[in-house]
Amino acid sequence: MAPSYKGSNGKPAIDVAAVSSGSIINAILNSAISASANTYLQCNGNTLMLPAKYESFAFSAAAASQIKAYSDQLCNTNVGNILQTSNSSSSISVTALGTSPANVTPVKLQTVYAASVTVRKNGAIWTAVTPVIQLSTLSTSLSGAITGTLLNGVYSFTGLDTSKTYYVWDITNNYYTGRSVTSASPSTTVNYYDLTVNLDGGSGATVSGSYASGVTVSIDAGTKSDYTFNSWTSSASGTFGNASNASTTFTMPGNATTITATWTQNTYDLTVNLDGGSGATVSGSYASGVAVSIDAGTKSGYTFNSWTSSASGTFGNASNTATTFTMPGNATTITATWTLNGGGGGGGYSSPANNNTKVIVDNKDYSIGTENKNNQSTTATVDQGKLTAEIAKASDSSSVIFPVSANTNVTAQLVVKNVEDMAKKDMILTVQTGNVSYNLNTSAIDTSKITAALGTTDTNGIPFNVSIANSTAVVNGATVVVSPVEFKITAEYNGITISVDTFSCFVNRIIEITAEQASKITTAVVVQPDGSIRHVPTKVTVVNGKYYAVINSLTNSTYTAVWHPIEFSDVAASWAKASINDMGSRMIVTGVGNNHYEPERDITRAEFAAIVVRALGLAPGTGKSAFSDVDSGAWYCGYIATASAYGIVQGYSATTFGPNDAISREQAMTMLSRAVEIAGIKPELSDSDISALIEKYSDGTAASDYAKPSIGVCLKTGIITGRTSRELAPKDCITRAEVAVVVQRLLQKSELI
Repeated sequence: MAPSYKGSNGKPAIDVAAVSSGSIINAILNSAISASANTYLQCNGNTLMLPAKYESFAFSAAAASQIKAYSDQLCNTNVGNILQTSNSSSSISVTALGTSPANVTPVKLQTVYAASVTVRKNGAIWTAVTPVIQLSTLSTSLSGAITGTLLNGVYSFTGLDTSKTYYVWDITNNYYTGRSVTSASPSTTVNYYDLTVNLDGGSGATVSGSYASGVTVSIDAGTKSDYTFNSWTSSASGTFGNASNASTTFTMPGNATTITATWTQNTYDLTVNLDGGSGATVSGSYASGVAVSIDAGTKSGYTFNSWTSSASGTFGNASNTATTFTMPGNATTITATWTLNGGGGGGGYSSPANNNTKVIVDNKDYSIGTENKNNQSTTATVDQGKLTAEIAKASDSSSVIFPVSANTNVTAQLVVKNVEDMAKKDMILTVQTGNVSYNLNTSAIDTSKITAALGTTDTNGIPFNVSIANSTAVVNGATVVVSPVEFKITAEYNGITISVDTFSCFVNRIIEITAEQASKITTAVVVQPDGSIRHVPTKVTVVNGKYYAVINSLTNSTYTAVWHPIEFSDVAASWAKASINDMGSRMIVTGVGNNHYEPERDITRAEFAAIVVRALGLAPGTGKSAFSDVDSGAWYCGYIATASAYGIVQGYSATTFGPNDAISREQAMTMLSRAVEIAGIKPELSDSDISALIEKYSDGTAASDYAKPSIGVCLKTGIITGRTSRELAPKDCITRAEVAVVVQRLLQKSELI
């Protein structure tokens, strides 16, 4: 084969294959190549170059052996370390690595080629980005990248190996453009196009810019307040990874384009409760900020009072029957409130006193009251001397009913002496106004605390005021069914006014409601100043075809009836399903997350105490616990404080409660028996009765002595039964399912729900 390369004198290179190993030196010496020129050896298509200075050495046997080794390497298809640099498209030369044959490295000569890359943006030459070429598409480090020479908008790359493919990278933005060059296709064009990203108010970072066709760009629309992401759209082709995802990818098309994030504005349910008004309801779903026209219409026998909202939003004028309501960013119920017509009222007008107000004592009417109305407030005062006389004649356990004309705020005024006289006969004091009755068991009022607080024992001189007022309180966390009403009792003397807000037993408030309202009430709640709510025992009854909500509480506050249905997803097959969902809807028990209840899980002593406190409608206390193992920052601290104050819990000792211990059935029965007494159930049990109840169970003897009286109470009242007809299981842990059932029974058997 004719040699491909020649020496600097133009003579052919030596074909190593054509000479014997012994004549390689002679072949070199006889090649007539100048000592100042490089010598080229060729074998099997490979070429070995010996630098010119190599020939200035005498070829000793060692040198000849080395050249032989070089020629063997040359003729081997797996040539070792090859050093190469290019100085033209047709030849390669090197500089010797040393000055003796031992340091001379053979060089394999190869064919090279030049390539070019043209960069265009939207069709025009573009030099704002710099292309490089490298041998990999995977590395983003651009290690070993070759930079071209820019001339007239075209980047040129020379000295490329004919056996290699070179990949074109955008070094400015550090990504593979999807283009490559080879000796067969030495020219390519990288087309860039403008990408405009319109987030339409989304919080994501825009990635607008110019990208090569086929390049995949990461995009993220972020979030947009009060909107839900819909999809990505493109004005002119291109491909999305998943157009329905706010965070996805977009593959650039062969043209400029704009991609846009599209959003759907959130809507929220608006429930309009006209409470008997004749207006047309506009209940529906509306976007936040939308102004909805509302009209309560009229209601026979009533005067419109105001609009209230259960969860924020803005009324144009809440005092107008026809107005607007601007939707908040949440679901809400707006309610029209009304005042029963009773004469008088009006801007700045005070009606004459009505000196014939009736008070009903032991079912007999007595005109012994005086009523004064001033705008939206009405106060009725009883002749205390005459009332005292009629109470003395009344039967034990009878009642005093004090009707007051309906108004926004009404007050019935007696004196503490009247309350003491009624308490001695275990009488009920009822204040009635409009559709509301407030029934006070007078024996539940500790008048000694009133006189002590006011610093006087003159109970005839201490006014006792029972007030009922429509409330505009905001309710969070449930749908309002009945407008909020505030119940308040005060006593005053010598310029000092105190609140009477706790009772020794449950007192009730009865509100007449419609059949529609009755179908939607899950419970009544106390409304806190911040809008938060807590359960109070409530039941709906029907008397003579009329519906009533009976709200029971140990305290005074603002109350409303709400719709708050709960159905836990993991109790469908539970034997306690109905009880669990009922107690959940009443906000007495809570789930564990993801709408799960875990009915067969154990429960801790702290959790059980909290459930009993919530069941009785009591507020969690504040401050430091008396138990050293109840941290003041723990969620249950307030509940344990209240349970301790009411005698529901006593702890393992005066300082130890064990809040995180699993509670046993006998421990639970001990707490429940104390709650039974608070709820007004007082079974009479002798020691022999208790023993007889427990001995029905084969494992009854396992019960602790301290717990046996409480176990007897729970078994007698039916609040707790054995796990089977023969198994009491006093030492076993009580389950969350069992807790829901026994607490429901406690409230049902005490007729609080």
